[in-house]
Amino acid sequence: LERSEEAYGALVADDEDRRLWTEQRAVVRAYLATADRLFALSRDGRKAEAIAHARGASMEALQRAEGALERHIDHNRAGADRALAAAGATYARARTIVVGQVLVTMLLAAAMAWVITRSITQPLHAVREGAERLRTRCVADLGQAMTAMAAGDLT
Repeated sequence: LERSEEAYGALVADDEDRRLWTEQRAVVRAYLATADRLFALSRDGRKAEAIAHARGASMEALQRAEGALERHIDHNRAGADRALAAAGATYARARTIVVGQVLVTMLLAAAMAWVITRSITQPLHAVREGAERLRTRCVADLGQAMTAMAAGDLT
């Protein structure tokens, strides 16, 4: 019991928890003392006194111990509920941040893809337009040269 109490004592979270823990330990020890007296009366063969003690002081001590334990349990449950709510809020904030970062990353990636694509396609379009102008001019020049040759101009 003492090792368990020592282990739990290290986990006490706040002043109210410490107060409830101290109260619980005290009333449990008081109950255990009444139980020791009850066993002693029973061992000594004092059955009527043992029954009276069990129904009286020992029962009252047990009820106080149960009440202290219930109050401590209620306090710990409330603390666990608060911790759960805080953890949920932290998770929700973290999820929102991560989703935002993913969206920003996707937008930046799309912008970079557009810039890279434009940097490749614009020079290709310029080359194609230059080739088209050259072809048009060559065809026109070829047409003029053929017309000139047909007219007998071989210069």
